[in-house]
Amino acid sequence: PNGMVMVKKDLKFFKANPAFCKMTGFSGKELQDLTFADITHEDDKEKDLVHVKRMLAGELNVYRTEKRYLRKSGDYFWVHITISPIFDAANNFNYFFGVVANITERKNTEKHLVLSEERLRLATKHARVAVWEYDFKSNSMARTPTHDDLYGLEWQSHWDISTFLNATHPDDREYSNSKIMNSVAPGGPDSYGFNFRVIHPDNTIHWLAVKGEVIERDDTGRGLTVRGSLIDITDLKRHEMELVQLSNNLKSAQEIAHLGSFEFILETQTTIWSEEEYRIFGFDPKEPSPDIPLLLEKSLHPEDAEWVGKSFLKALQKREIYEFEYRIVRPDGNVRWVVDKAQPNFDENGNFKGYKGATLDITERKLLQERLERLNTQLEQKVNERTAMLEASNKELEAFSYSVSHDLRAPLRHINGYVDLLNQKYKTHLPEKTLHYLDTISDASKQMGTLIDELLQYSRTGQMELKKTEVDQNALLEEVMRELLVQVQGRNIQWKVEQLPRVFGDPALLKLVWTNLIGNAIKYTGKEAEAEILIGCEEQDKSFVFSVKDNGVGFDMKYSQKLFGIFQRLHTQSQFEGTGIGLANVKRIVKKHSGKVWAEAEPGKGATFYFTLPKPVTEKT
Repeated sequence: PNGMVMVKKDLKFFKANPAFCKMTGFSGKELQDLTFADITHEDDKEKDLVHVKRMLAGELNVYRTEKRYLRKSGDYFWVHITISPIFDAANNFNYFFGVVANITERKNTEKHLVLSEERLRLATKHARVAVWEYDFKSNSMARTPTHDDLYGLEWQSHWDISTFLNATHPDDREYSNSKIMNSVAPGGPDSYGFNFRVIHPDNTIHWLAVKGEVIERDDTGRGLTVRGSLIDITDLKRHEMELVQLSNNLKSAQEIAHLGSFEFILETQTTIWSEEEYRIFGFDPKEPSPDIPLLLEKSLHPEDAEWVGKSFLKALQKREIYEFEYRIVRPDGNVRWVVDKAQPNFDENGNFKGYKGATLDITERKLLQERLERLNTQLEQKVNERTAMLEASNKELEAFSYSVSHDLRAPLRHINGYVDLLNQKYKTHLPEKTLHYLDTISDASKQMGTLIDELLQYSRTGQMELKKTEVDQNALLEEVMRELLVQVQGRNIQWKVEQLPRVFGDPALLKLVWTNLIGNAIKYTGKEAEAEILIGCEEQDKSFVFSVKDNGVGFDMKYSQKLFGIFQRLHTQSQFEGTGIGLANVKRIVKKHSGKVWAEAEPGKGATFYFTLPKPVTEKT
């Protein structure tokens, strides 16, 4: 029942029926101490007061509104109130009379409805979904706000079949229209669905999916009303196209790499092959893939079929990964080499389902491998032949060297002998100029002997096989310097010798290197009043760099390339004795030890000779 109230001019209640008292929770007496404003929600008071003033002024006969009242318990409830001013016969105001209806339940329903509609609006907006209903009688459509946005359009005041077709991609219009018309035709299916494209104003193409259901037909069976949904599936379509592209790329990659894929299904004992797998085995992709027994019988090379079959069964029993390399025979008789690799396939519960794997055609690799093996065999044969020839040449060279040494030394001995006889018997009878000629002949003969010795040493160095061992460079250097002391008697030489590391090499040949380099330093500082010779070493990542530095005559760096060539000298015999073979021998020995040799100098300021030797393999770097 509705509540009824009577309110005085001061806005206080002076009468209220039981229904109003029940609504508010106040008794009639409690209400008489309250004004209607006391139990009105703050947000509703201002508009009430405005209309009360108008009624008191005679401007308004009836005031109707929906507002909130405060219960005695402290909570609010919604009411619909109708208020009229009551005047006496003299037109004097007596009181306000109001009829109050509780509309809280309706308001809550409306609130929930609004909330549901908002949720639906947000859901359809973010999910890119629209709901629609088309009336064929009026050719108009009721739809949610997201509908037109899915077509890339602003809200259209009217939407009919023509609007739909104009918004649809030209290539999809006929197909889309036939789907709809077929459904609404008499006897047509009540439900339909299809995908189609639309072109947005920015010329981008979007995919939509529509589903419709005929919910009303006329007496002939023709559809009158259709209700349905529309969803944007552009992202889904793009992913589908990407998957298709990936599938095509995989297919192309398999063809290019001659790589097929397969699956063996344990339950049915059947296989599923990719197209490239069919091509590898020479089968028609339109035919079903063969089972394992048939494959072993028909396709595997007779020499490989038995061991492949046993190996497969062994892997199958152990549920383990397998890899086989074997030959197949295609239906046309062509023999190919393949390698299979597969791993066990388990379902989500851990049950063994079979194998998934790949087959690679390695025929070209095998042919190349066989060719390389043949070439290696031929190369090894040629190396053996060349080695034998080289060994024979070395023996001939050794014999030649001995012959040269013997045959050249004999005339030199005769020359020296006769020069000595002439000096002994006729020295007092010969003119001074003749004696000078004899000395010149003797010196030239001795130089020739030295040259022969060093040539033979250079030849042997090139032929000698390295006898490597760990070498204490400090001990080796002490030995060299003791032997060279004869050359430095009476000389003022300041020696600076650093501690040298151990190396791995041929001690005899390394001694020859030090002898040549230190001997040169002694020789080319011979004109210095105070000579300085520094022997040192610098450690690098993979090698040691040894050096012999002096303050002798030095040389011009533009001639540095000639230093290590045989018979190449930068000074005359009268300036400094020598054969031009020593440094060539140094270069050959260092090179045999996988090292390098070079020099730096400046005329009148001395020279530094460097050579490198690899660090021993046990050396910490």
